[in-house]
Amino acid sequence: MFTNCFRHFTSSKPLYRLFCSSLFLSFFFGIIQLNILAQKQLTVLDKETEQAIPNVFIYNTSQTFYEVTDKYGLIDLPECEDEEVFIVQHQNYIKSTLKCKELQNFSYKILLEKSTIELPTVEVLIPASIYDSKENISKKIEKIDQKKILEIAPQNSADLLESKSGVYVQKSQAGGGSPVIRGVEANKLLIMIDDVRMNNAIYRGGHLQNILTIDPLSLASVSLIYGPGSVLYGSDALGGVMLFRTKNPTFSNDKKLKATGVLSSKYLSGNKGQNFHGNLSIGNQKLAVLGSLSLNKFGTLRIGQNSTKDFPDWGYQQEHIETYNNRDTVIQNDRRYEIFNTAYKQVDYFGKMSWKMNATEVFYVNVQGSTSSNIQRNDKLNDYQDGNLRWAEWNYGPQKRQLYSLNFKSWKKRSLSDYFSAIVSFQKIEESRIKRRYKREWRNHQIEQVAVWASNINASKKLNSNNNIFYGFESNYNQVNSSAFDENIITKEKDFNVLTRYPSRENHTFSLGLYAKWRHRINENWALNLGSRITFISLEANFEPSNLIELPFEQIAYNKSAFNYTAGIVRKHKSTTFSATLSSGFRAPNLDDVSKIFSPQNGIVVLPNTNVKPEYTYNLDMQFSSKIKFFEYGLDLFGTFYQNLIKRQKTVFGDQDSILFEGEMNEIYTNTNAEKAMIFGGSFFVKCNMGQRLELFSQLSYTVGRDISNKAPLGHIPPLYGKTELAFIPNQSLKFLLEAEYNFNKSIENYSPFREDKDDEATIVGTPAYLLLNTRVNYSFKENWSFHFAIENILDQHYKKFASGISGMGRSFNLGVQYIF
Repeated sequence: MFTNCFRHFTSSKPLYRLFCSSLFLSFFFGIIQLNILAQKQLTVLDKETEQAIPNVFIYNTSQTFYEVTDKYGLIDLPECEDEEVFIVQHQNYIKSTLKCKELQNFSYKILLEKSTIELPTVEVLIPASIYDSKENISKKIEKIDQKKILEIAPQNSADLLESKSGVYVQKSQAGGGSPVIRGVEANKLLIMIDDVRMNNAIYRGGHLQNILTIDPLSLASVSLIYGPGSVLYGSDALGGVMLFRTKNPTFSNDKKLKATGVLSSKYLSGNKGQNFHGNLSIGNQKLAVLGSLSLNKFGTLRIGQNSTKDFPDWGYQQEHIETYNNRDTVIQNDRRYEIFNTAYKQVDYFGKMSWKMNATEVFYVNVQGSTSSNIQRNDKLNDYQDGNLRWAEWNYGPQKRQLYSLNFKSWKKRSLSDYFSAIVSFQKIEESRIKRRYKREWRNHQIEQVAVWASNINASKKLNSNNNIFYGFESNYNQVNSSAFDENIITKEKDFNVLTRYPSRENHTFSLGLYAKWRHRINENWALNLGSRITFISLEANFEPSNLIELPFEQIAYNKSAFNYTAGIVRKHKSTTFSATLSSGFRAPNLDDVSKIFSPQNGIVVLPNTNVKPEYTYNLDMQFSSKIKFFEYGLDLFGTFYQNLIKRQKTVFGDQDSILFEGEMNEIYTNTNAEKAMIFGGSFFVKCNMGQRLELFSQLSYTVGRDISNKAPLGHIPPLYGKTELAFIPNQSLKFLLEAEYNFNKSIENYSPFREDKDDEATIVGTPAYLLLNTRVNYSFKENWSFHFAIENILDQHYKKFASGISGMGRSFNLGVQYIF
């Protein structure tokens, strides 16, 4: 019934869609007044004074209940099973964890003991996982907390995500990392940093490296929502949402200033990587500030020596080009196991100020930034033409990201909300591409600058013990400036009569979205989620007339609207959980989809297309998990039907199927809507606690994608892959980990025929399977010091991930140390 109703809405005109969505929201807000389950009143008191403690946050581990005590220290606790676990938190008290039967034994009265160590901020009392998942409890969600981040000691944020076996990472160069979730990547995945959308008007549809501008050492947590998140987050959230949350400053417990900080350093032998990080927090009872700085330097990448048996030369760099006195020279590599042109540097900085207005309201000022040196694109530097290397230079210029935001958060109970957040933000992004053909004097520069203004409001209200509503508003405006010039490396002469990557005149996009969700606890075992969102989008791109390429139009403009929905059900009985979600998703075409002119591979040029439509998905997700004593297992299944999927396809432009571009004839491609496509798959995990000291975890993921309209394999679909971890934890200070990471082969017959999967980087039969073994030791000593040692790729296996343009790191010895004060 829901499916037919919403499909009718989706196919309707915008005004009718708006009317229908309003009617739907009015309907489920009207039926919220339901019968309340039998409940008990819980009281939270100070252990010493036995006075009531207001603003204590209480939630259960299944995340079906959360509440804040009133000024009398009271909350209404729903009926619960004996073994159900509740967490009790307050910034000035020691956290308490109690089972339902223990609450009964204590006559529903909790006595909290004063803490001698202040928690970082009021926001820490609200676990990010709850606010990330409260609207999505029927979806698969994974969280990486700060403890896990420190254990992994990742080189960058892409490596951090790859630690979760549900995420696949593609790399085009050493300074790369494009996450793939459920068979989609790049602009079909949404990146959020501190509740601010990072996706902008020029996010690409192929492989995207922007996640590397997030410093993993500045993070408090990362949450991954699998599957569409369009109701809550709008456009781009098709395959999933990646929610990054940075650390907060630390307030003081008394009138004295409190200073805390971290100093850390690590080294990786596999790419001579060096990282130096420091952060310092200073605060009193009301005001706290945090500053963070990370310096990264990476050298020549060393790849595995144990090559693929059937293809001993595949993935190795035989030669490279070096330039001396403006003359290009081909150098034969005398170090077979090294990839030249992989060195780069990066600086990340971060600052946050928190002002505790009162016990329930906090104001934040957030400043973030990242800048890199030139990053050489290795998948281009290994291209050949007529028997010679094609490019003497192909670099991403310094990638720069700046973010400024103001955020007000409140947990004060009001008539319309129990939780309220308002954010205004500004981002400035700069990307550039620098390339020069072998033995050519002219170097081409393309520069893109994006300015993004955004605002959003999110709120939640508990109507009674069984019903919660969540609602919000978001606006986002992008302005893009694209420029280009050629520079003579000898005379330094510049020529500005060259093509820009995007239209060289005014370009902008705008979006406005409204959403509402309802969560109803039917009884102690069942919960229901319903939600919808309406979004309005506009785009305008203006081309400068040029004699370099003739286009039949000077402007691309559209105004669109989209209606999305979600309906989910959760059943939790004892240690078994089942959930199912029916939802829709959408992504509006951005400037990169409709207006870009570029050559992704030899012999191909992609031209603008005025007829690109938004892409829609219809999704079914199901999860099942169960725990039997020390053994836990789970299954995640999904199916996604795409309508108007945006993908690159060969086409005729006017009456031509080829065009002269950059001095060569190239086949014409455009981003076009495929009528229908399907992605389905799933993952299975097992977890076993063999005593208190030994833990085993294993997960396997499988995805299949088909372009139904063209009867062809869909691009970007990874092969079967997984991970197994065995952890030995002799005590709280020491942890040993042995890890096996495995990828099965990807047959060339299952590559996309539209050259999206970098088939020129594969062997003639596709991407071979591989197995990696890694080990890691984490040791804490003297309370303030921690030590990290790891050996990656112990067997020194040579491998190259599917669709990647560079081989993976060989055996690497990693060493890190951290001091906390």
